[in-house]
Amino acid sequence: MTTSELGLAKLLESLLRSHLGELERRLESLERREHFDRSGPPTGVEALPQQSLLLRAREAASLMTLSERKLWELTNRGEILSVRIGRAVRYDPADLREWIESNKRSGGI
Repeated sequence: MTTSELGLAKLLESLLRSHLGELERRLESLERREHFDRSGPPTGVEALPQQSLLLRAREAASLMTLSERKLWELTNRGEILSVRIGRAVRYDPADLREWIESNKRSGGI
């Protein structure tokens, strides 16, 4: 396996693990919802969303299959919106999806 193939394999493995984790969280959420449907609405920690509301730069870049450097470049140019909390920079998944949609182009010349 070449270095680039190894890197791609590691990226794919990481993405698969991420998606598997998300599916497991959704299944747990559905199981809890089924339980709470019988006993009333969830309160406290159970009422919080299972998915993060904001992503770190590394997570956002990975999901978009970009390097962190390219993500920072797009952020600094104002092309991708970010949320600053003190020194921390976070990304709203909805903003990332919006940027992707606005940058889609049809094929052809």
